[in-house]
Amino acid sequence: MARVLQSINSENARAGTITRLAITLEDGPSSRPPTLTDFFALLDIVPDSPTFLERIEGPIMPFFFHNGDGNRFGLAARTRDSARTLRDLILWEPTLASDLRPLFLNEHLQFPAQIAFEDKIFRNIDWRWLPLSQNTDLGLAYAVFSANQLMILTTNQSGMEAVLTRLLGSQ
Repeated sequence: MARVLQSINSENARAGTITRLAITLEDGPSSRPPTLTDFFALLDIVPDSPTFLERIEGPIMPFFFHNGDGNRFGLAARTRDSARTLRDLILWEPTLASDLRPLFLNEHLQFPAQIAFEDKIFRNIDWRWLPLSQNTDLGLAYAVFSANQLMILTTNQSGMEAVLTRLLGSQ
């Protein structure tokens, strides 16, 4: 799966655009979009909380956000319980970035000795950010958008802001 994402990542697109990825899993004679459980299993990602994946339902919505620093991966997924999903992500923060390393594709990352996510607010939506580069828009951002029951993960700050802008525009 990581190789497939990397090959898609090499495609060029206009800066500031979001490209949704249509991923399907062959499940016997039929195919279906992957759940977060499927996706994490394909990338060997193990959540810190054993109940985290139980609250995420339906297929994921993977995408690339294109900016001047390259293409950055992100995904959104529906959650049955926004508050508990947010709690699980906050508790997972000490290892979240290293556990989600496959989402950064082939980026050479230097994880800080002290993991310190920052609180961010964009258009009145709270989200969390861990910068992983001083020179580029590269890091880990997450939000739980209660209005739509969505959990959002992105690997750059501008990607999170673009997704939130689209979500607010769709209401």
